[in-house]
Amino acid sequence: MTQFELRVPQLGEGLQEARIVRFLKAPGDAVRRDEPVYEMETDKAVTEVESPCEGTLDSWAVEVDAIVAIGEVVGRIATEFAPAVAEPDTHGRAEGPAAPHAHAAVADHSSTRNVIPPRTRAYATRQGIHENELLSIPASGKRLLPADIDRYLESRSRSAQSAGDSEFDDVAMSARQRTLFYRLTRAQAQVVPGTIEVEVAWEPIKKAHRLFKNKATTHDPVPSRSLLVAWCIVQAMAQHAKFRSVVMDVNTVRRYRHANIGIAVALPDDELTTAVVAQADRLTFEEFIHQARTQIAKAREGDDQASETVIHVAFSSMEAFGVFTAVPVVVSPSVATIFLGAPHDVVEAGPDDALATKRVTHMTMTFDHRVINGVAAANFMLEVRRRVESLPDLCSNGDRSLV
Repeated sequence: MTQFELRVPQLGEGLQEARIVRFLKAPGDAVRRDEPVYEMETDKAVTEVESPCEGTLDSWAVEVDAIVAIGEVVGRIATEFAPAVAEPDTHGRAEGPAAPHAHAAVADHSSTRNVIPPRTRAYATRQGIHENELLSIPASGKRLLPADIDRYLESRSRSAQSAGDSEFDDVAMSARQRTLFYRLTRAQAQVVPGTIEVEVAWEPIKKAHRLFKNKATTHDPVPSRSLLVAWCIVQAMAQHAKFRSVVMDVNTVRRYRHANIGIAVALPDDELTTAVVAQADRLTFEEFIHQARTQIAKAREGDDQASETVIHVAFSSMEAFGVFTAVPVVVSPSVATIFLGAPHDVVEAGPDDALATKRVTHMTMTFDHRVINGVAAANFMLEVRRRVESLPDLCSNGDRSLV
């Protein structure tokens, strides 16, 4: 019986790291060859990684949500049938925009200890660690990872505190925030952002919400103003194929037949997660509101839905916080994020140039310029605005074609 090391496989050129999403096996479980044993998230997909050998899972070397370098040891399998050489990456199933195959890499005992990946070096630079100091930091594995730097900084901080000269406290980042950090950093290297904003009349939103409130029952709760706008976004996505797209590579854009929308959900301690309504354009209005409420409730309980379903367009509202406008961030593989601001009054010229006030809200969209250009972005936002301003008809007439 030998110990076989499961390592993070290389799924594409330039890939340096991955996030561990979940383990599909527990220590002591039997493992068959080609059976999925854990899931990892890269810039393309959440991928099931399969075992290249049969045996018993001995242990996991990392934790869920860990960001690990390519080739890093994830776990170990006790086996009598360990492969003699690494096999091609030809096994695996992925959920998401791409369908790469993943196979657990065979241990490479010839690797040099304390290799410093580019991401770790960049992270060290942001922490103010110079090259000579970086080379002296001990690694927990074959490669020096950001987690090793965090441990080093924590140890250095404790030493400073014991000496009585510390002017700061180092606070550990939560697992959810580390995941968001990873996705945002990854997106920054991929997305080419463009931003566009339109002004939308607030009265139709307010009127529609009031109409729904007047007719609501205990079995038919009042949809929030934000969900009314989200419904309009979904209907516009159904008409604009670019907003149901995902960049595959420089040659290919994958266009989905149905629209998946992500809804930002704020959590305590300034944490953020996303509720996802998949194939939302296939739902009736009532079904969409019910499904959105259900997914939001799951998100508040800690369900990380962004790892499970491709989000084409994300939606965020800060109406309740009195924020008028913001520049949202696009997280690949999404192609756009839309922000809804708080209502406020503007002055405009009426008949005979008389000045009048009008209550409006701003909708701001950041889009991925690799897929969407300015005219398509403008047409999409104008379509959303048209549907938002027709919202009262949705409640009064029940005619879904009007929205």
